[in-house]
Amino acid sequence: MSNPEPVSQHGCAIVLGARGLIVLGPSGSGKSRLCHLLIERRTEQSLYARWVADDRLFFEEAGEQVPGDKLIVRSPDSIAGLAERRFRGIEPVSYQTRAVVDLVVQLEPTENLERLPDSNLKWTSLGGVELPLIKVPCHPIEQAIELVEAHLKQN
Repeated sequence: MSNPEPVSQHGCAIVLGARGLIVLGPSGSGKSRLCHLLIERRTEQSLYARWVADDRLFFEEAGEQVPGDKLIVRSPDSIAGLAERRFRGIEPVSYQTRAVVDLVVQLEPTENLERLPDSNLKWTSLGGVELPLIKVPCHPIEQAIELVEAHLKQN
């Protein structure tokens, strides 16, 4: 019996310290840029930060690998270790092969965001795993960085 195809989605995944993040949003919204900047900021502070996937995400339920109701993200083999930099092209990056997802970041146009957002938002995977979700503005990207880092410090 062959393994079923993994669930796939457009987005990015990174690891900051021990936390796995996926970043979702429409094409051109700044997912890769946000991830590059978050990784660069952590690296400058000599903290662990790595790519997992850019552009395409594969999800797997953790099952017995990780206790609890968890989701694992990985990159398709064909693009592992590569990430896009707009107007520069595809570049090799430091990466790890997979990560347990702890947080989902959704990039949104500023006008779609609530001034006082619900702090209990959840994102549900196709497998039914619920994960914390924060919605951040596409522009300015610095504000998105601040919101992601503030969430990581609080939780």
